[in-house]
Amino acid sequence: MLAQQAAMLAELQEREDRLVETQAREAALRAAQQEMQLRLQEQELVLKKMSLQELQDKELALRRAALESQVAAELALKQAALERELAGKEALVAQQMRAAQAAEAAAREAALREAAAARAAEAAEVASVEGLALARGREERQARNAALREREEAVQGCGHLPSNQ
Repeated sequence: MLAQQAAMLAELQEREDRLVETQAREAALRAAQQEMQLRLQEQELVLKKMSLQELQDKELALRRAALESQVAAELALKQAALERELAGKEALVAQQMRAAQAAEAAAREAALREAAAARAAEAAEVASVEGLALARGREERQARNAALREREEAVQGCGHLPSNQ
């Protein structure tokens, strides 16, 4: 159970590490995007300095928008994939935790049944011992009664009765 929980914790830590790694990659992509934006801005300045007209400015803006949307789309796809993976693993961990709880409940029930069986065996042993004691007492009474009868018969055979009768 502890090993399973440790494995689950390790898996969660691994997921968290991957998420941090993905966030670092996203930050790197954002930095690259900013660098591209700076380059694009520099290019815009250079183009303006060269006296290229609005046509060149529009083309640059279109390229810039295309690059930004491409980077944003890639980031969104990667984040969605990570979130989907994380949700799947969280569901698996939850399922494993429910299974572990069910196993613990079954073990508790088995322990209760075992304790009840032990109490029943103890009670049977006590009843057996009491039964033996009763049987032994009955045998002793029967033996005393038989000895008394034999004495009475012996006394009657002699022709006189004992004085205490």
